[in-house]
Amino acid sequence: MPGKKGKRVNAYTAPNNPALLERRLKAFEYRKQGRSLRSIAKELGVSYTTVSNDIQKCLDEYLLPAVDSYRRQMLAEVDDQLVRLYGYMETPQYITSPRGDIVRGPDGNPLLDREYYLKIEDRISRQLEIRAKLLGAYAPSQTELTVHQVDSTDLAIADLIAQQRARTALAKEEFKAGQQDPA
Repeated sequence: MPGKKGKRVNAYTAPNNPALLERRLKAFEYRKQGRSLRSIAKELGVSYTTVSNDIQKCLDEYLLPAVDSYRRQMLAEVDDQLVRLYGYMETPQYITSPRGDIVRGPDGNPLLDREYYLKIEDRISRQLEIRAKLLGAYAPSQTELTVHQVDSTDLAIADLIAQQRARTALAKEEFKAGQQDPA
């Protein structure tokens, strides 16, 4: 097609450009150091919006996938530990004497080691808590809070408003009473 033009590509903004990658990583590092977006923009010679976009892209492309991969790895390890712990719960563990003999109860049956099972249950509980944290069950929720500081002037104004409302209500009652009176 002779009349159709191709898409122009800016070499600096192409995704595989090393200079672009370096700028994004610098912006991210500066932000980790606590610098403001405006100061980073000034340092790198780009706009505030570009710095914000660079940091977000750095997070999206590099950091978040690494975090997700680490989270999956940790979940797999926790799940493996839980499988082992549940297996230990199925194996009977008996109380033994110092000589290594199994202690038997009055009925002649071996006594189960309750302390052993409580320890396993405690470890299972800890692993389930770690699993819940990895899945975000304990993630903080964002709450918006507005604080209004009240001083004596605010209280005086509120009192004046309440008095005026009471006078207005009384005047309405008197007006209604005057209209109903056929004098």
